[in-house]
Amino acid sequence: MNSETTNLITKCQIIGVLDDGIASLGRTALAHLQQAQLVIGGTRTLQLFAEHIDPAARQCDLTGALSQVPEWIRAAQAANQRVVLLATGDPLCHGIAAYLASRLCIEALEVLPNVSTLQLACARLGLPWQDMKFSSVHSKDAGDWVEGSEPSHGLYALLRDIRQHDRLAILTSPDNTPDRVARMLVSEGLAGDFEMAVAERLCQPDERIVSGMAITAAAQMPFADPNVVLLWRTTLRTPPVLLGLPDASYQQRYPEKGLITKNEVRVVSLARMQLRANSVVWDIGAGSGSVGLEAARLCSQGHVYAIEKNVDDSAIVRSNRKALGISNHTLVHGKAPEGLQHWPDPDAVFIGGSGGELAELIRLILQRLKPEGWLVMNFVTLENLSVAVDTLKALGVAWDVLQLQASRSKPILHMNRMAAENPVWLVCAQKSPCKKHPKRIRAMTELHVACASAAPISTGRLFGVSLGPGDPGLITRRAWALLERPDAVWTYPVRSLRKESYALDIALRAGLTLPEKHQPLLFPMTHDVEKLARHWLKAAETVKALLATGQDVLFLVEGDASTYASFCYLARVLRELDADANIDIVPGVTSFNAACAQLQMPLSEQDDTIAIVPAAYGIAAVEKMLDDFDTLVLMKVKPLLDDLIALLERRGLLPHSRFIEKAGSPVERIVHNVAELKGTKVNYLSLLLVKNPNRERGEMLRGCRKKTSTEIEEETQE
Repeated sequence: MNSETTNLITKCQIIGVLDDGIASLGRTALAHLQQAQLVIGGTRTLQLFAEHIDPAARQCDLTGALSQVPEWIRAAQAANQRVVLLATGDPLCHGIAAYLASRLCIEALEVLPNVSTLQLACARLGLPWQDMKFSSVHSKDAGDWVEGSEPSHGLYALLRDIRQHDRLAILTSPDNTPDRVARMLVSEGLAGDFEMAVAERLCQPDERIVSGMAITAAAQMPFADPNVVLLWRTTLRTPPVLLGLPDASYQQRYPEKGLITKNEVRVVSLARMQLRANSVVWDIGAGSGSVGLEAARLCSQGHVYAIEKNVDDSAIVRSNRKALGISNHTLVHGKAPEGLQHWPDPDAVFIGGSGGELAELIRLILQRLKPEGWLVMNFVTLENLSVAVDTLKALGVAWDVLQLQASRSKPILHMNRMAAENPVWLVCAQKSPCKKHPKRIRAMTELHVACASAAPISTGRLFGVSLGPGDPGLITRRAWALLERPDAVWTYPVRSLRKESYALDIALRAGLTLPEKHQPLLFPMTHDVEKLARHWLKAAETVKALLATGQDVLFLVEGDASTYASFCYLARVLRELDADANIDIVPGVTSFNAACAQLQMPLSEQDDTIAIVPAAYGIAAVEKMLDDFDTLVLMKVKPLLDDLIALLERRGLLPHSRFIEKAGSPVERIVHNVAELKGTKVNYLSLLLVKNPNRERGEMLRGCRKKTSTEIEEETQE
């Protein structure tokens, strides 16, 4: 990589600090702070280090403005300014560094960590912390905990951690205080299981450590901010039974005992629901709550939403929930389907009772159920079984019925007999999988949510500048004119900020001068669609910030910007960030057009059909296309090259195939005997051109009916 592209980004220094001020900084961190042109930090932190910040430096207070911080950093880096962000303790331990890394290129940041305040608190008490669970409620005011709260509550994750760990260190906030945490433990019946210590104002003159407090006492005490909470168990935590608790473990309604899904049926029902640790589950007609509560134990990182219409049974469910020590369970007293619209889409649904709305419930659930999710229903009457099966048939979903009838041993005199339970029908239905890859849906949904909150602010224009496949002589006149503009910002894709940009290399080999304002945009080579979505969003936000300054931005693209190009992703996400964004595409020569020219091989003649497809579609797809098309352009053949060669050899098409790598570049390679490439490594920028002279033509030519001999003769006579 040349020296100009090595230092394209002035890294933002994220410096961990403590409340003893300058004493907490090493020599390197202090030098960065003193030389910074932009310093970002909280109100208290900026005041603490004010004497060591250059008076000419701009200061930005992030208090209440966290969402603006990435834009501040991008704008400063675009202006080649030195940026320092001051963060308390270790910025990568429940700190701001992770937030920024998810919104900026990680290569644009450098973290200079400090001792975490959680570590300091442990040190003050002499407690080893390697097996402690670090948690944080350092966020907006969550309000006091209410039993049965949903995952959106700010203390929800902390309570889950408390139930699953013996020792915890907790970052608090001015609103989510130690006494609030203690009151949550009291309300959940955990006060007798823990002791608490609070480390107040660490590294300050009035530092104070309050240790060995009973939870009930801490619930009534005020504490000085900032502070850290340490919790440790005083009673042994027994790992709970996850599945198949005895029926007698649950409180049931009397004198009408029996409103419980019996042990055997419960276990099979939960198995058919195909639960995962993070599943979202609906329990409709909760009864005593046994199915939903055991589902909550199985889904330790998920949540169960239950509804029960009977007021007495609702009280029993709450009692059972408290007795079992479960907090990832929310109960609504009501009659389904009322209220279900407020719940998140489920991974699995259990119906133990419907209150006469069964057909409507099934339709609603199958609309809301996530792809490949399961609906499991229990029935003891033929009428409900019939309604369920008829509804599922009408909806066209896959379903099955399982009958369970258990018999249990019971004493009779000095012997034992088998007593049969009533038969129960389990009706199970699975929602069909989504056609799109579920990970892609999740990644793009997160992306769309992030984009929807952004305000349209662009004023410059983004140009997708096509440079051709590698030969500078193939750059079009329009592209050349844009690249010579001194006022435009160049951006270009890189696989890593440590690697060169192939598109930039084409422009520089053409003799064009890299402008003062230029910015690489990271488009990593990965199949992780969630990671790709994050980087597309970062790239689009970077461009948006540049456009907001009124500058035109040129995005350099090898080949053609509208053909399998990273520009397509950039433009799409920018549109989602700003529907009014000005975007222009400068077309260019594609790699396959250039390859055909180099090979002196026509891409198509007369009524030839052409398919242009990435080889990653797989061998089966390629073989089918060989039957349907006269010319096949296989892009990015590197991963499947040996398999493709074997296929072409089997089909007798090797003599009609040509390989070209980095077309038009100084290291262009053309191979006429494709078989010799077997077992060799090739570049990512490579393709195969395959002509299929043996393809059988059907009766349709170019989408039109083939003319009969009579019609041809009549046209000749005319």
